[in-house]
Amino acid sequence: MRAATHEGRPSCFHLRSVVGSNRRVQKRVAAAADIDRLIRMTDRQRADYIRMYFGCNWNDPHLYHMLISSEFGEDCVTRMIVDAIKRGDDHAPESSGVRQS
Repeated sequence: MRAATHEGRPSCFHLRSVVGSNRRVQKRVAAAADIDRLIRMTDRQRADYIRMYFGCNWNDPHLYHMLISSEFGEDCVTRMIVDAIKRGDDHAPESSGVRQS
């Protein structure tokens, strides 16, 4: 999972893709005891990066136009993202760069 926020840039599409822990475990080639620690450490590093460089909490759903689980599969997720971006022309983000619900 990668996250980036460009608050204040209305031309950017804000998206956070999440992967369930079962899928993450399947992708790792490590001992079972190390996987949980590695996932927590990676999440902490990514959250710290977003907080340090963008001053945001990456768990704040208001930063994103869409939150989506990658457990739907790559093809399905890709179609959903492309469809959302295409429909986004009708729902341009407010000047803050973050669309409010």
